[in-house]
Amino acid sequence: MNSPENIIPILQGYADSPIPIIRDSVILAIDKIKETCQLNDLNGFETKQNSSENIPFSKFGSRDPAYPMKGTIEQTRDKFVNGNICEKYKAMFYLRDLNSKESVDILGGELIKKVVGTSQKVDGHNANFIIRDNSIGELLRHEIAYVFGQMENEHSVKYLKAVLEDDSEADVVRHEAAEALGNIGNDECVNILKKESCEVGLKIAELDEDQYFEINQ
Repeated sequence: MNSPENIIPILQGYADSPIPIIRDSVILAIDKIKETCQLNDLNGFETKQNSSENIPFSKFGSRDPAYPMKGTIEQTRDKFVNGNICEKYKAMFYLRDLNSKESVDILGGELIKKVVGTSQKVDGHNANFIIRDNSIGELLRHEIAYVFGQMENEHSVKYLKAVLEDDSEADVVRHEAAEALGNIGNDECVNILKKESCEVGLKIAELDEDQYFEINQ
């Protein structure tokens, strides 16, 4: 394999997977490979198998599935709420790097977003009920919880708590929320984790930041 681009045809075979978490992962991977190759070309690097060595880690020490977008917070909010999966991820990492109360609220609002649905008639009446917003896939929700763990912003605790207590949430999302609470690790987080009997989160609360990074690679 002389170029990362050679793997794109292999990935494209899974781009129409009926499993959303696989499909979204493939779309993100293809977009990241293309953008990485473009950055290498612009910076004068050879596009070769080890070209990832030319791409820096994020400010949080991770190689992310997308590069942060550039723009204003208003533009970023719009892309995060209304964009496609690649735009949402780029916006998310911009908001992570900003790490403000406002950026946490934008991320958290989408993490726990619910909409009103209408069922078939029950006893002659339409029954309304609250359902999850399917425009926010579980891959993205899991990633939002993960970046909250990176940010260690205590303002995110209320959102992570809501996820952890939601029995209807996907296991992968709740698991990441538990780890994020453990990494924030204040007394409130520890009490939430104890209440939910989350051993993985409690163990992370005992680790230092470097150890948390290592287990999430």
